[in-house]
Amino acid sequence: MTSRERVRAVLAGETPDRVPICDSYWQSTLDRWRGEGMPAGVSPEEHFGLEWFKLGGDYTLQLPGRVLEETERYRVLVDGNGVTQRHLLTPDGWTPHWEGFTLDSPAAFDRLREAFDYRESRLLDDVEARCAYARERELPVFFAAHACFHGTWARTGQENLYGWMVEQPDFVHRLFEAHTELIIGLYEGLKRRGAAFDAAFLADDLGSTRSPLISPRMYRELVKPHHRRLFQHFRDDGVPPILHSDGNVAPLIPDFLDAGVRGLHPLEAKAGLHVADLRREYGDRLVLFGNIDVRALAGSPEDVVREVTTKLAAARGGGYLYHSDHSVPADVPLRNYELALATAREQGVELRP
Repeated sequence: MTSRERVRAVLAGETPDRVPICDSYWQSTLDRWRGEGMPAGVSPEEHFGLEWFKLGGDYTLQLPGRVLEETERYRVLVDGNGVTQRHLLTPDGWTPHWEGFTLDSPAAFDRLREAFDYRESRLLDDVEARCAYARERELPVFFAAHACFHGTWARTGQENLYGWMVEQPDFVHRLFEAHTELIIGLYEGLKRRGAAFDAAFLADDLGSTRSPLISPRMYRELVKPHHRRLFQHFRDDGVPPILHSDGNVAPLIPDFLDAGVRGLHPLEAKAGLHVADLRREYGDRLVLFGNIDVRALAGSPEDVVREVTTKLAAARGGGYLYHSDHSVPADVPLRNYELALATAREQGVELRP
């Protein structure tokens, strides 16, 4: 099977020839691995043979950005959402801290409402070339964007959004609706430029390591209606929606499914999630995407093989895509990671129950 056929089979509830391999990495991890022998001129996607290709666009408010201050340790800037950020220099690049917001009230939203509109300037100039690259390599193309919860607090700040969710829920619905319309517009704009999608990868971080960030009731009342609209748009187009959410979102999974989600990523082992438990509870209703504990990948070779083999046991009958339980950090040696992928490709064959 090609990579595209393999991923499409999993999302369709069929059993592929082996588990598809996808993953993500911190920049500091790639810096380490290049020092351990990974070629410098090749992307990690090509080097490791990853089986997905993500395509999206700009869903900021496209406000004028500017740098306010810069030193050797930090950079203060205003981004395309009108957010003032202090970026601290870390091994993984500039890590942002939010300090001020242009979208800080219902009146500000009314002034900025047109900034949520879709326009062609939100798409990269080389969309056609990117689509051709994926087609030539027979890679599955994932539409990639943030859904309404994360996409909104990135403009308003979490403290503002949480307060409004309690005190001004109607305003929150307006914010979430505007963002959802923008993401649908972005998807349709990419299609007009020739993109053909195999899945939608929608990030909306809703969990901490112990529990969801909001209650199931608040999710159902405020977030779920907009998730349902977004997921249904993709499903109506024959594109299975996959939700990315860090943390322990187990209490929200029944509502995710009811809203129309097909798969869940990255299933953080560090937050207490395990593919075997999820498979027992949800069967083939939920495609499981991830859960490879990066702490085990930093251990001994025996730890690596045990982790991958154990998690792949949940792939019997299909319904699973390989991915770390977040992004692979820099304490994982290259040799361990190569062993993990080799084990996944070997053990991920003959998955019929």
